[in-house]
Amino acid sequence: MVSVTPHGDNVSDLTADTAGVLLVRLRYSVRTCACLALVAWLIPLTATAQSVRDAIAGAGLGSGYAQMLNLASTPDLSSAQYKVKDDDPDTTIGLTRIPYESKWVALTPTTDLYWRIAGSHFQMEDTLTVQVFEVGGTVDSRWTAWSATAGVYTSTELGSGFRIQPALDFGFARLDNSGSYRGPAVDLRPVLDGLLFNWNMYAWLVTPSLAMEWADVTPERRMRIRTHAAYSWIQSFDESNRVLGFRENAGTYSVRGEYAAPTGLRIMDRSVDWVGFASYGGFFGGNRGALGFTTVSEVGAGLESPFDKGNPLGQQVRVSASYLFGPSIRGWTVGIGLEF
Repeated sequence: MVSVTPHGDNVSDLTADTAGVLLVRLRYSVRTCACLALVAWLIPLTATAQSVRDAIAGAGLGSGYAQMLNLASTPDLSSAQYKVKDDDPDTTIGLTRIPYESKWVALTPTTDLYWRIAGSHFQMEDTLTVQVFEVGGTVDSRWTAWSATAGVYTSTELGSGFRIQPALDFGFARLDNSGSYRGPAVDLRPVLDGLLFNWNMYAWLVTPSLAMEWADVTPERRMRIRTHAAYSWIQSFDESNRVLGFRENAGTYSVRGEYAAPTGLRIMDRSVDWVGFASYGGFFGGNRGALGFTTVSEVGAGLESPFDKGNPLGQQVRVSASYLFGPSIRGWTVGIGLEF
C-alpha cells in the first residue's frame, strides 16, 4: 500500500503528490533493477506534471518492458500461469507460446537446416493501492504483449549422441498497458495516463541463440538433456508517447532433462509412453530481475505418442502437467503440445 499525505490544499497538489509516490511503487511493480531509494530521491512529492514526466523518462522502465517481450518471445521458460510473490499483493503472469518447426534442407551428411516460427501471448497484472487521508484508492494495471517470431537454425551431429544447434530469430511484438483508477487514485489520471498507464507500443527483436543437446533414443527408452542460451536486442517503435521508447538487451538460459519409456498401451495403433521432465531456467544480464524473479525450476510428467505412427521415434504429441517454482515465484501448467 502507498500512503500519501498531500502538501497542498487543492486537487492539483494532491495529484502531483500522489503521482510522485506512485511512480516509485509502479517502478517496483514493473521490477526494474534500479534502487528504489534512488528513484524516491529523484521524484519529489511536490513534483509538477512536467517533472513527473521527466522522472518517468529517466526512470529506465524500458528494461521491464523489454523483459516482458523477452519472456514472451524466447522458449527458455515454459508457457504457464505464474504468481510473483513478495510483500505486496501477488503479481500474476500468464504466458502462452505456440511454436512450430520443420526440417528445410540437409546441408551435409551431419548437418541439417531447419526453419521455425512461434506466436505468443503474455499478460501481467498488478494492483497499486494508494491511501489518501485514510481513504483507499487503487490502480489496476495490466500489461499485454503479442509477439510473432521466425528464424532458422542448424543441427549438427557431433557424435556419441551430442548435437549443437546455433540459431537466429527475428521477432515483432506489440505491448499494451491498460489501467483502471478507483477512489482517490482517479486524480492521477491527468498526470499518469499515457505515461505509466493506458499506452501502447511496438517492438522488434533480434535473437541469436545456441543449444547443445545429448540424446539416447532406443525403442525401450528415450533420454535427453538440453542446454540453451539466447540473447535478444529489443527496440521499441511507434510508441503512443515518445517517453515510452527504449532500446534494451535481455538474455535467457535453460537446462532441461527428460526421460520417457513405454507404458504398454496403444492408442490409434500408436504406442503410448510416459515421460518425466525437469528444467531450470532464468534471465541473465543487467535487467535480469526486472519482473521480480530471476530463475524458475520446473518438474512435470505426462504421456506422449508418435505424431506419425510410421516414425515412432519422431515428433511426439504430449499431454503433460508441471509445477514451477523459484525464489519469489510459483506457477503451474497443463497442456497438449507437439514435441520436436
